[in-house]
Amino acid sequence: MDGSDSGSNQVAVALRLASFQLAKDIFFAEPAGLSRDRMKRALDAIERSLREDAGEFYVRGATPDLTAMLDGTSLNDRHAFLLEVVTAQPFAPYWFEWTKPRRAEHREAIRRLAGNSLGMEVEDAERIEVTWHRLQRDESKATRTRRGLSDYALWGLAAAAVAGVAVMAGPVIAVLMPAAAGLSGAAAISAGMAQLGFGSIAAGGLGMTGGMWMLGVAGGVVGLGSAAGIRTALHEAVGTPGAGELLRIEVVKLLASATLAKQLGWFGGDLGPFVAAIDRIDTEVDEQLAVEQSRNDPKAPRLEELATLRQSLDFAREQLRGLTA
Repeated sequence: MDGSDSGSNQVAVALRLASFQLAKDIFFAEPAGLSRDRMKRALDAIERSLREDAGEFYVRGATPDLTAMLDGTSLNDRHAFLLEVVTAQPFAPYWFEWTKPRRAEHREAIRRLAGNSLGMEVEDAERIEVTWHRLQRDESKATRTRRGLSDYALWGLAAAAVAGVAVMAGPVIAVLMPAAAGLSGAAAISAGMAQLGFGSIAAGGLGMTGGMWMLGVAGGVVGLGSAAGIRTALHEAVGTPGAGELLRIEVVKLLASATLAKQLGWFGGDLGPFVAAIDRIDTEVDEQLAVEQSRNDPKAPRLEELATLRQSLDFAREQLRGLTA
């Protein structure tokens, strides 16, 4: 992939295709009935949107080859890519309840995707999935939230409704920025910092997925463009009312990436940039909390939101200490 807009778009399309592939697998395993009929209509709408938005990738009308689209990416890139797919609602912007049979088929579909399309060991997919689910569950306990992060992460585009903001092409954080709506599946959840004009996604790579765009706020990743620009983006994200749940998802994805880096040597294996990134985010939250405390009643939902985000960061810091011990 090159540094052009088409390269960046190719990453977003690949994420959409991966989600679409998972959604189809879940549909095929769904028993006959009203829910299956609704799934079919949702899939038809998603595919029409894909063809309209990414027609250049449909050669002679054929569905693009996901493996070919990711040709030239590193294994670390694809690990980060799969983390995005694992945490996304494949039917987004539509929603279907995660029943036990659907979750089971989703897990199997992820393993098939990893082995058949991403050239990864099935065990790698299992490690990503287990790490993500464990951390999001533990984070929910640490923040004492009634709704787990898996509910938000698996909502897909519905998560944007929590923030009350427009949805756009880009990462979860990017839904906080004004832009056009329309992406589905994993691309709607997190495709990098392309919309903001920097990050390796914008350069046609995948290194800023898996929550790791946050490493840029600590200057820990090459090719991000202006460090000041990334700090500004983070400042705007933290300062956006309703964005706390979305930020928590990114923090836990960052922590999942750090855990896999420590345990398996992925993503360079160095935990220093992860620790620095959490420190920087924590500083932004502290500053924003001080501002909001001066403007709100003590029981304001906005203060509760920031306090929960602070608890999430405290949880991440504690986990990172355990990894570096």
